[in-house]
Amino acid sequence: MSDLAAAAERLCAIRRYDLAAECYRKLLELWPMNMHARERLVIILWAGGHREAAEHELARALELDPSSCSAHHAAARLLRWKGEPKQAVEAARRAIALHPNGDRHHLELSYALDAIGDQEGALAAVDGALRLDPVDASGLTQRTHLLIDLGRDAEAWQASDMLLGIAPDSAYGHSCRGLLHERKQEFALAEERYLAALAIDPEDKWTPGRLAHVRTVVRFDSPKSVPRATGGFDTPTLLAATLVSGVVTWLILRLLHGLN
Repeated sequence: MSDLAAAAERLCAIRRYDLAAECYRKLLELWPMNMHARERLVIILWAGGHREAAEHELARALELDPSSCSAHHAAARLLRWKGEPKQAVEAARRAIALHPNGDRHHLELSYALDAIGDQEGALAAVDGALRLDPVDASGLTQRTHLLIDLGRDAEAWQASDMLLGIAPDSAYGHSCRGLLHERKQEFALAEERYLAALAIDPEDKWTPGRLAHVRTVVRFDSPKSVPRATGGFDTPTLLAATLVSGVVTWLILRLLHGLN
């Protein structure tokens, strides 16, 4: 049975969701009360675009075992993805009540609280998750995101240090570090980080915009490339442009992060 679960997760990694779902269905034929397998089936069906089937399987899981923390965790994720974050918060709290030491339930609560705009609550929830598993890359990613969101750059720097120490191939970690360099007007270092993120994840949709912005600022801020006397931007204009771009970046980053 463990072979079926392993095969399913390998198929998930390459986004063969239909085949992964079939593996979990076969596993559940052998072990109907494996609630973790049912949770994974729900998530995989949703990821594969089979939303009605996912909701049907979730209802089935909750019917079979209303006290399953895995089923309530799956409910929290689906509710968040459906754009119902308040209900997602309630489902995540039910999962925590059933299994207080489940770090992933605290992390799901953090995502849901973040989705309703309670960043301080989300930070407290992810800190709870990290107390249970201090080296969880997903938890450190969420903590870095929230600290950047809250403007606590020094703490965000430390969190991104921990994230990249554990997961040096985290494109999100490099992008966050690039944004922190950018806020300090360390544009060359920001460019290096954005390039590192794109080397890891060429399909990253956020980082190319930041990279283009950094290169634009550096180009226009260079006296050799655009002399002030011939229409170059002055420093206040550059700072204003950087501020506006930062606000836009914040909005895009929150939108993309909400899709995890």
